[in-house]
Amino acid sequence: MTVEQIQDLIANAVTIQLGRGAHKTYLYTKPYTKRVDALYMPHGYQPLKFEQFDGRGNPKQHVHISLKHATMLAQMTTKW
Repeated sequence: MTVEQIQDLIANAVTIQLGRGAHKTYLYTKPYTKRVDALYMPHGYQPLKFEQFDGRGNPKQHVHISLKHATMLAQMTTKW
């Protein structure tokens, strides 16, 4: 079997799984609205670096700790 035949086989399998109809299929959607994308970020802004959940441990505890860290950072950087 040639490389091209394997590529065609994979492409056909993906097309069958995802379907190719009149509607558009998006494999990725952002977990927030377009309004968030349009927000102005100040010069030098760096997004927070969150630790990605690796599937081990307690997911609720992971979210709780992440929110706690974000809240603490927001309190430290808020100018009154």
